[in-house]
Amino acid sequence: MKLKTALLPLAMAVAMAGGVAADWLEPTADRNYETYCDPKGAEYNKLHACFVADPAYIKNLEFFGKSLFQGYLSRDQKKFVLLENDQNSKSLSLLLTKQYSIAVKTWQVINPIDKPAEKCVFVRISNAGHPNEVRLRQNFCGLDPISLPDMLWR
Repeated sequence: MKLKTALLPLAMAVAMAGGVAADWLEPTADRNYETYCDPKGAEYNKLHACFVADPAYIKNLEFFGKSLFQGYLSRDQKKFVLLENDQNSKSLSLLLTKQYSIAVKTWQVINPIDKPAEKCVFVRISNAGHPNEVRLRQNFCGLDPISLPDMLWR
């Protein structure tokens, strides 16, 4: 994946998080992890964010219960996809645990010197309760799944 510089509107969106409570959607034949994250999936070209993480971290999201997102878990419970509720909204998906806060926002490149319609995911990891203690702030461009750092579950 190519690394892109964070855009000002995206950085502003970090402070304006909003959305629905954490919601793992029930997978169907038409909508599930694979339809978004597999290159042959019907929803692959829509804005979304695919992640790979330890199952213990994913369970911790459910246990802590304050996250704001909608998405699907993979069958093996080691991957998940976050969906945009409203692609024009400045709200973020938030993954919250006792130790860390992850803000996620998908966006599409509009700069003519970049690949047209390239899709990107902004990820910001900070210490829970201390948003200025940033552990990672990065844009991932392309549709490959993002491997979350193991510091989140170790």
